Amino acid sequence: MNQIINISINYSKLNLNGKNIAVERFSIQEKGTIAGFIGTYIESLLTGDTPVYKPEFIDNISVSDRSKHPLNINLNEHYLAKSDFENLFYKTIKAKEEKYHSYINNTSLDKLWLLIVASGVSSASSYILESITAGNKLTSQFDRIILFDNFSHEYINVYQKP
Repeated sequence: MNQIINISINYSKLNLNGKNIAVERFSIQEKGTIAGFIGTYIESLLTGDTPVYKPEFIDNISVSDRSKHPLNINLNEHYLAKSDFENLFYKTIKAKEEKYHSYINNTSLDKLWLLIVASGVSSASSYILESITAGNKLTSQFDRIILFDNFSHEYINVYQKP
């Protein structure tokens, strides 16, 4: 019997060892533990064994017969397409550039950095932020522009005043 299984995962409820995947990175071992929870639960549904406790982070599971694919897991992550992100990224910089003089006049700082946090990038986005910022000919009034990837918790130095 061929079946297709669709799983909706709520990442805001995906907690393990006091960590939430929406905020922190999970280790490979933690990801394996989560996959084990999902697999054990699905197996109990398909075999008719005593149902295993449904993990809180699973919002919905649907099972359909007569599929050519025995298992299909859809990760319903929020993500931005590369072109959408690029447009939003440069639009954000432009908006902040327009406020630069207000920022510098209201502080006693000699240098200002702009930090842009990208929170819509995820494993489903299937592109690397560095590929967007690589080779750009950006100029800025800010002394440095840094892009922080909230998914990977890494940062990219996008611009530094010469």
